[in-house]
Amino acid sequence: MFKDKVVIVTGAAGANAGGSGRITAYKFVEQGAKVVLVDINDQVGKAVEEDMLSKGFDAMFVHCDLSQEEDIKNVISETINKYGKLDILVNSAYFSIQEGNVADIATNDLDRIFAINARGHFLFCKYAIPELIKQEHSAIVNLSSISAITGELGYAAYGAAKSAVLSLTRSVATQYGRCGLRCNTVIPGLILSDEMLNAIIQQMPEMKANFDMLDKHILLNRHGNGNDVANAILFFASDNASYITGQTLVVDGGITKHNPTWADQMGL
Repeated sequence: MFKDKVVIVTGAAGANAGGSGRITAYKFVEQGAKVVLVDINDQVGKAVEEDMLSKGFDAMFVHCDLSQEEDIKNVISETINKYGKLDILVNSAYFSIQEGNVADIATNDLDRIFAINARGHFLFCKYAIPELIKQEHSAIVNLSSISAITGELGYAAYGAAKSAVLSLTRSVATQYGRCGLRCNTVIPGLILSDEMLNAIIQQMPEMKANFDMLDKHILLNRHGNGNDVANAILFFASDNASYITGQTLVVDGGITKHNPTWADQMGL
């Protein structure tokens, strides 16, 4: 489906969000795309690149700190220098910390959260769009978070930054739809691999009660995983979504789509 398409995937090396960035990159190359792997983690990013090349896929790793504008410009430049075009941008990299309450968050933490999760996404769109609209059909898929559509304890700045991504998506879709560029957002819910879940609980046993509570509010009988997010991303990037733009797809097992008291009353 993506044969000879050139795709940039940010956060392509990391294991966060159930490894969805890395899984997304593999799904693209397995379907014939040429993938630019973008991440701040050079060691893992290069290892992913080497693994893909050893399997006969076409991939290139480029270091990028999303808080650095020159790094972002360099990714676009390296992509065009190697492949001569850009068809798809996937903004999946993110940064989060346990913030505390709004009145307590340190300003430097606030600035870094916005620099990566809002400004970084915006700048990738800014520098990618002139190349994307050279193609007859192109796509941007931005990743937001359920923190953007719910109030969350300890993640107000992250939620605000991810809310900005929703507005950015709508603006890009509005401004560049006539150029053949589609822009949509995927909102992941609780996305954890079993390994990540076990590691978190092993390090912080008190978190088990939190995950048990969250499990009661997921309407499906499992946590989300990286494949769930990657499949949504590939759908939006594909011709199957050729008449869809400016939209948001929530991939959360239904956790944001019901009255929370029902879960308690029904023993879900």
